Amino acid sequence: MPHCQGYKIAGFSVNADAGATLKRQQMVERLRHVRGGDVIIAHMNKPNSDTAEVLSAGLLDLLRRGLVFVRLDEVDLVDVKETPAS
Repeated sequence: MPHCQGYKIAGFSVNADAGATLKRQQMVERLRHVRGGDVIIAHMNKPNSDTAEVLSAGLLDLLRRGLVFVRLDEVDLVDVKETPAS
């Protein structure tokens, strides 16, 4: 796994709010499609967006669906091997 100043690099699979630019219903729809193993990114630092409110409700819905939240340091991150070009 690549390291940079002691940090492991990880990505995300769900961009919940596109940098706090999406409308409420678009964010709800993105969160509705979250499944186990996804990493969600959202930008709750923009006070004029609905991100914090939608994310709060969306996370509760994910818990009701049985998903469990973990921190990235609680899971094994693995190297992704480059696939040779065909």
